[in-house]
Formats: sequence, C-alpha cells, structure tokens
Amino acid sequence: MNATQIDDSKLLIVTGHALGGSIASLFTIWLLDIIGSGKKRPLCITFGSPLIGDQNLQKAISQHSTWNSCFFNVASHLDPVPRMFISPHTSPLSELSTQTIVYKPFGTFLLLSDKV
Repeated sequence: MNATQIDDSKLLIVTGHALGGSIASLFTIWLLDIIGSGKKRPLCITFGSPLIGDQNLQKAISQHSTWNSCFFNVASHLDPVPRMFISPHTSPLSELSTQTIVYKPFGTFLLLSDKV
C-alpha cells in the first residue's frame, strides 16, 4: 500500500477488541507513517485493548502533533485485558534481571464504570 491508494474522500476507521485492538493500533501507526501529513488521517477505536509500546513509542507518537488524536480507547474498569501489561515486570530472560518493561498509554481513553 502506498499513500496514493488511500481515498481522501472517505473516513477510515480502524477498530479492534482486546488483542485485536492492539493490532488495530499498530496498523494505524503504520498507516499514519505511510500517509504522511497531507492526507486525511485514520481514526483508531479500540475496545478493551491492552496497552502497547513503551515510553519511546509514546514519545514518537507525541512528536507528531496530530497522531495522538487518532487513537480513542474504550475500556471497562472490570476488564482484565487492558490491565495486562500495566504493571512493570522482570524480564523473563533472567531471574536476576532488574530491567522492567512498562507499557505507556497514548491517545484518548474512555474508562467505563458501573458507578454513577
């Protein structure tokens, strides 16, 4: 796919649920990279998706002023999937390793609760 194959007259919405939301986010990042700044940007809407990327990905998205607004994430406070990668954890390669991996959010989040 190249930037000339994208129809500017239509809104492109990429969506996914749970791990499919992570794939939708990665696909949207790829689209944003190949489209450039001159084309209409896609909108990525995820439902119950785990966080992806580290501080470097969050920083890269923030450096493109319009990219962050392309991501809208919906999650329930009871859903365990969005919290899958929130906690830092020790690298599985070594029990003695002190390196931690922390996944960082980007975009807009709507957190749903049953409380009024």
